[in-house]
Amino acid sequence: MRFKIYYNEKSNKLDINCLRDTYTDIILPENADQHVYFPIPGDMQKDIKAYLMPILSEEEATEIEKIRQEIEALNLKRKDFIEALRVKYNPVIIEKCEEFRLQNSEWFI
Repeated sequence: MRFKIYYNEKSNKLDINCLRDTYTDIILPENADQHVYFPIPGDMQKDIKAYLMPILSEEEATEIEKIRQEIEALNLKRKDFIEALRVKYNPVIIEKCEEFRLQNSEWFI
């Protein structure tokens, strides 16, 4: 099987991906983006997942939730900033468009 810790977007929680595989080697990759391999029968997928899930502590789950909230706050800040830019620059865009139209009046007949 292949194993990888990931952030489950649907449940907003840390999770461990347990994928069936045919590898018979035990592989602890140097690159953390890659899966860990360990030969476990595919029909024990649910059992191994239940066995592994307790390694993810409540403290880590709390930290992930805190990061999610910070990201949400930054997204709102970005949205507010863009809204303020629109308020600031929309009149300038109209002004520049009017200038452009005057400079290119032959195209606006």
